[in-house]
Amino acid sequence: MAKFLIHQGRNAYPFGVYRSMDDYFYGHDAQHKMAYGRAVVASMGNATTWDEWIEQLASKFPGPTDMWDIIDADGTFELEEVLAEARASLTYGD
Repeated sequence: MAKFLIHQGRNAYPFGVYRSMDDYFYGHDAQHKMAYGRAVVASMGNATTWDEWIEQLASKFPGPTDMWDIIDADGTFELEEVLAEARASLTYGD
């Protein structure tokens, strides 16, 4: 199993998924969120490992419009499949 970082709206709707800082995918309905998500992920720097950093990010209080979560999935999944899994398994509001 691998950990994937999920970029979500405040209503928990999954916009995008990251396997690493440079390996990511946003759904066609969420391209407008990509620039913000990329900026947040780029802020990681070199101070910690990817797994430690995503745990820290996912445990932070949600921002005004976005929040982050982690899901475990088979590491061989394509990112599009992981995003579809997140959309199917995470509960989100309107």
